Amino acid sequence: MAKANSKTRYNFGYGAIFQRKSKKWGTRWYLDFKDATGKRVQKIAQDAQSSQDAVRALQDAIRQDLLQAGKLVVKPDRVMFEDFADIYYHDYVVPTRKRPAYEKGRINVFVDFFKGHELKDVTPMMIERFRAQRLKAGNSKSTTNRYLALMKKMYSLAVNEGLVTDNPVKKVKFFSEAENVKERILTLEEEEQLMAAAPDYLRSALIIALNTGMRYGEIVNLEWEHVDFTSKRIRVEKTKSGKVRFININGPLFGELSKLRATANGSSYVLPNQGTGKPYVCLHRSYTTACKKAGITGLRFHDLRHTFATRLVQGGVDIETVRSLLGHYSIVLTQRYTHSSNEMKQRAVDILVQKGPAPGPKNGDICDKSVTKEPKISSTGAANIPATYSESVN
Repeated sequence: MAKANSKTRYNFGYGAIFQRKSKKWGTRWYLDFKDATGKRVQKIAQDAQSSQDAVRALQDAIRQDLLQAGKLVVKPDRVMFEDFADIYYHDYVVPTRKRPAYEKGRINVFVDFFKGHELKDVTPMMIERFRAQRLKAGNSKSTTNRYLALMKKMYSLAVNEGLVTDNPVKKVKFFSEAENVKERILTLEEEEQLMAAAPDYLRSALIIALNTGMRYGEIVNLEWEHVDFTSKRIRVEKTKSGKVRFININGPLFGELSKLRATANGSSYVLPNQGTGKPYVCLHRSYTTACKKAGITGLRFHDLRHTFATRLVQGGVDIETVRSLLGHYSIVLTQRYTHSSNEMKQRAVDILVQKGPAPGPKNGDICDKSVTKEPKISSTGAANIPATYSESVN
């Protein structure tokens, strides 16, 4: 996304979004693009509360304009698969996707397999054979599912255009991805070793990750305008789901952010590349090097998000609060990121052999519901019962 001179206008290759204020309506998002005839269109993005909402509205408006203009109209009596794949890419993917080349590669794989067949003649059995070929080629089940999801979208558009009467992909069962859940959580000992091996800029990224659960892209693109030191909250805008979420700032994170702000040197980004002042293109090389120095294996940067969620659950945080902090639509997805520790499982089964009910408070005693044993907290503040919990649910 290319940002224009105005702070409230964002330009894309296919259009733009911008904000406009009025006394009656306040600040609203607007769309700016050229329709299929080349005429400029400016309209309000209804119900858009953020730039992500406005981008989706822009993409939907362009897509609807293309459909209404008949860009997808071809002879319905004989539509070859490769012809429709080309139309789908140029008239749908290119105008609506930020990275159209990403889908182009998969569309080419489709064409190589189904070329020469009419669109309406592709059957579920043929798709099953395509799926088997992907596995034989070395694709994982989850990657194969992504292929099927893309093909399903293609056929849904073809059904809407009246080119076919049925979507054959709907009759193909997707692979289960339950086995892809990786239970790799950073231990407190590993955390101390990793922090010691990391350079300062990476250490700051690790502290943010472990105390917020933010994704890699959300961290490197975080700007100071989204960090509220007064209310101690971070506004996460550039999210995977496109929905804005808020994360409370705990004590250790507050200290780290304060230090970073004092050395910001005018950059609008929380973690800028000191050479360019812009977000880091990639921290993975330095992260891999730090893990190697610390003797840590099999730990992806994304596993720090898993660690954040798991530590919250271990600290007694309810799953709905964890879901909100992670920004998931469904608790089912949140449960994939949280794993009970062996110690928690042992305590659970030990309840079965306890003799008699646990003694309650005596008369005059103060009923303290807090944890009786202090949790071990690392130097970064990211503990098995993190400080993030006490601030995020208040």
